[in-house]
Amino acid sequence: MKKPLKICLFYILLPIIISIGALLVLQLPKYSGTHIYTNRNYNPITVKRDEYGVPTIEAKTYKDTLYGMGYVHAQDRLWTLHFRKLLISGRLSEVFGTEGLLIDRFFRNLGIRRYCENVKDFIVQDSYDKVQAYVDGVNDYISTIKVLPLQFWLLWTDIEPYTAVDA
Repeated sequence: MKKPLKICLFYILLPIIISIGALLVLQLPKYSGTHIYTNRNYNPITVKRDEYGVPTIEAKTYKDTLYGMGYVHAQDRLWTLHFRKLLISGRLSEVFGTEGLLIDRFFRNLGIRRYCENVKDFIVQDSYDKVQAYVDGVNDYISTIKVLPLQFWLLWTDIEPYTAVDA
């Protein structure tokens, strides 16, 4: 009885535990200290996190601050951003299968995504640039991560670039 248990622990459970540990180490963002992020289109921003991980963003302009806010939101809540994007677009069934069809139909009938696509053509350019700064922050974080968060792995889904309509 002991030998099958040892085999199970050594060949099955141990690799799973090591893999999950490595995945967590690779995907965890930096939640402490001060970090400076730069982008070719925006001034450098400084993100300071207190002992609880709450970010404070320092930047030269409002657009730079929005870029930093997008970066920090993606760092802290990437799965939530992705889930809400799918929800509003009526695409939850891509991840959850037939269980999400009823919700998808409801949100497609509401037409929130269509409304946002139509409204973006009428937004003042300055406001659109601010939304785009936030979106650039989200996308820059997505481009820097080595491993997607665990939620993406568990649901076998991938992330798409964020757009102004998604925001």
